[in-house]
Amino acid sequence: MATNNYFPAKSESVPMIYAYEDKYDPQLKGLLKVGYTTVGVQQRVRQQYNIVRPGEPPYRILVEESAMRQDGATFMDHEVHRQLSKMGCRHVEGEWFRCTPTAGQGCNSGSERAQRFGMDSRQDLRYAP
Repeated sequence: MATNNYFPAKSESVPMIYAYEDKYDPQLKGLLKVGYTTVGVQQRVRQQYNIVRPGEPPYRILVEESAMRQDGATFMDHEVHRQLSKMGCRHVEGEWFRCTPTAGQGCNSGSERAQRFGMDSRQDLRYAP
């Protein structure tokens, strides 16, 4: 007897949006790398810095948020990139933007911006002068 799989098994991946800054590269000063991953933010950022170094990592992760909306749908970093541009953040190249995360500035829990970024009411991304 054939069985219909109306409710497929839930994926084990955890879609995340992240932003980090490079601590040492002068060409990246004031820029944030904004990306999407399903392998874990720490692991994904480490992949981008493939040289193993002693001591502290050469980056600082500033945003690490779910890429799932309340209805369970996911969104990609391209959607976040478009929103950042609309908010006045300057797209420099690739996934790099001139903006910075700040807390509690004009973002309430019901705001469309918070929902689009998968953030809660305490986080927002703002333009850095």
